[in-house]
Amino acid sequence: MTDKQIVEKATVIGEKYFIDNYGVEVEFVDSQVMASSITTGVVLYGYIVGKEEDKIKISLDYRDFEVTGTGIPLDLKKIGE
Repeated sequence: MTDKQIVEKATVIGEKYFIDNYGVEVEFVDSQVMASSITTGVVLYGYIVGKEEDKIKISLDYRDFEVTGTGIPLDLKKIGE
């Protein structure tokens, strides 16, 4: 899988993750695919749509595309919390 394909798949999963877990739409503007010799991770950087000042990030393992971490604004709460 190419870096571009990894980012495209991770973007779809990341957008769905933020909608499902936080009820917000996000726009990803940058990405970083780690070398597999270091780690099998991809990080997407972006912001909440309509709140460009609210930066977010999400990291995924590109072997199985499981979310391994997020970076969110302090006031953003998970649905149900």
